[in-house]
Amino acid sequence: MKTECAYSDTAVKTILRQNPLFTGCSDRIDEIAAACDKITFPAGETVVTPALTSSYLGIVISGTLQVYADHTGEKKLLRVLDKGKLFGVVGLLDGQRYASLIIAKTDAVVLCIPREIVLQLLKTESTFTENYVRFLTGRIRFLNRKVEYLSQGSAAARVAAYLLSLVPHDYAGTGPITVIPDYTAVELSELLNLGRASLYRAFDVLGRDGLVRKNGKVYEIIEIKKLKLLLNKEAQI
Repeated sequence: MKTECAYSDTAVKTILRQNPLFTGCSDRIDEIAAACDKITFPAGETVVTPALTSSYLGIVISGTLQVYADHTGEKKLLRVLDKGKLFGVVGLLDGQRYASLIIAKTDAVVLCIPREIVLQLLKTESTFTENYVRFLTGRIRFLNRKVEYLSQGSAAARVAAYLLSLVPHDYAGTGPITVIPDYTAVELSELLNLGRASLYRAFDVLGRDGLVRKNGKVYEIIEIKKLKLLLNKEAQI
């Protein structure tokens, strides 16, 4: 059963100030914090379902939520939301139902900002509006990249395509070249539509084949031509 959480107002204000959506809106933080609810969801509890109309913007304060597609009665994990992550951003704009099923993976606390407050901020705070549009634009780009990678067959091919996308367009060499991932492992799992175990196995496969080498938090593409050849072979299957 979900319950009201005893997070202090000071803690809530700190969470809001740290969230990119509210960057530059410090003069409205007190007002926003006063209108929020802090709800605790025990592990396994449903947070929102596609049957509910979008009524608030959610920010994960603690714990982990899992987002599922549930259009056919069979749940499919889409992504994982941990501390600081948002949900309900799109649905608030048109008041439609939530697009996904969200369940608490662990005990979690969610900061719920009412739709009326968000709409008011969009009308009166240009900085907040810019932040909101920037967030939506980032999600669109993310989803476009996801569609591109899903066209690759195997997990190894998806990882290869992602790593190749990190190589500068003006790079004319053949490798080795070091690339820096622009997503965390959790985000990359979502982007490539792979479980964490499948993602790590894909990196292991590329490593055993002598195509990629992990070096701390970065990766070294040993030979770009061979990595591209992997994609070409998969495309011909």
